[in-house]
Amino acid sequence: MKRFTQYLYECREEQKVRNVGFVKGEFRSDSGKLTIQARGADTRLGGDMQVFLFYPKGEEYEAVLQGTVSKRSPVLNYTLVFDRGDMGEAETTEDIIGLLLLDDSGKHYMAVWNGETVNTEDIRQIQAKEKKEEKNGEEKESEVSEQSGAEPSGYVCEKMHLSGIPYEAAEILTDKAKMKDAFRQGGVSAADGMRVRSAEEAQKAAEQLGYPVVVKRVDSSGSRGITVVEHSGQIEEAYENARNGSARDYVLVEKFLRGTEIGVDGFVQNHKLVFLAPHTKFVYRGAHTTVPVGHAFPYGCSGALREEIARQMQLAVTASGADQCSVNADVFVDGEKVWIIEMGGRTGATCIPELISTYYGFDFYEQMIKSALGEETDFQQTESCPCMAKLLLSPVSGTITQIDRDQVERLRQEGLELVLDYPEGHEVSAMADGTDRIGHVIVKTDREAELDEQMKRVYRCIWIDGKNLETIWEEKTAK
Repeated sequence: MKRFTQYLYECREEQKVRNVGFVKGEFRSDSGKLTIQARGADTRLGGDMQVFLFYPKGEEYEAVLQGTVSKRSPVLNYTLVFDRGDMGEAETTEDIIGLLLLDDSGKHYMAVWNGETVNTEDIRQIQAKEKKEEKNGEEKESEVSEQSGAEPSGYVCEKMHLSGIPYEAAEILTDKAKMKDAFRQGGVSAADGMRVRSAEEAQKAAEQLGYPVVVKRVDSSGSRGITVVEHSGQIEEAYENARNGSARDYVLVEKFLRGTEIGVDGFVQNHKLVFLAPHTKFVYRGAHTTVPVGHAFPYGCSGALREEIARQMQLAVTASGADQCSVNADVFVDGEKVWIIEMGGRTGATCIPELISTYYGFDFYEQMIKSALGEETDFQQTESCPCMAKLLLSPVSGTITQIDRDQVERLRQEGLELVLDYPEGHEVSAMADGTDRIGHVIVKTDREAELDEQMKRVYRCIWIDGKNLETIWEEKTAK
């Protein structure tokens, strides 16, 4: 197998304008995998990028379309998996010399394996046999899937001897099946699970584990590709939901656990947890599973339960090899029994860094940056200010037609911490997972009812397709 890493540049004709990221490749003769991280690309949020592989053809170059990705955050983290049917007229991967990203504003971003410059005017775009080939009687499409930034970050940290998560740990913590194997070997309390490669295998695994089960995409976060399955009639759809959008050829079937779901964040230095922050998790029932929509600090529990949470988290850290990084785990508790469902080598989303900073009295972002720079950190709690946050969401798809910005500003002047992610005219999706957020609200309180009242005040400021969002939620709740 050939492995390499090359910088990704914004290019204009024959010039490299600036570096915007890197591409990591793993090639066999007739297939390959490219991990793409683009931090500096100017593509607007929500904008699309077409992804091409290209190779020389005469005095020009032929670029074969692999798919389209959407920029959902300032940092693009994508994996492209391709095989012979996606390579156009290239006979082997040795013929492919680079990757091209073309955004919807016409900007070109390019990585050339030998580091040379290719004139963007000399590249001709084609389809890869309509991106499909017949394989074992089934149509197979090249895959472009979003992934966590932990894996490429781990690779860079390891190769450049920087402070950060080790590459092997990042690989484990960005693949739920590999994580499950590591937890099992490390004695971590976790749900039983099995790796499967077909709906038939998923059916057998579910029967062996016993219903209900959870079918999971192994390389996505934010509750994407996850389905709770109550009976055999739901397995095939759940398998397809997990398999679609994944760069892996397997999914995970896991025993469904009953208990209270909480979140646990922390920080690891020298292989030991030096900071631990369990917190209450607010969830919303999505189309396939529950989705985290908010968190509250502190999490009230007995000393014995807190000790068991800390013990299991340390076992998970040791099993995965996580080090010099923040960690975020989904945890189930029942009495004083604890299960680690999964853990990431990064801090949690949904306002968790802001809530940690507010409750514990230190700037969590600052401490993470200090760790990345190799500087001394201090996670000592200096205060205890109860706080909680929830995402602003819509139960229906549509367009934001109005925002009462005067009222929004008045709420901020009252001390309410709120963020709106999108302006008028932006399309929003009915809430299915955490990426469908349209903003968030943070309140210093220990009462969820107070937070919900503030949420209503914000919803009154937003209209979707001409209807007030508070009214939309009331109608949804009444059904």
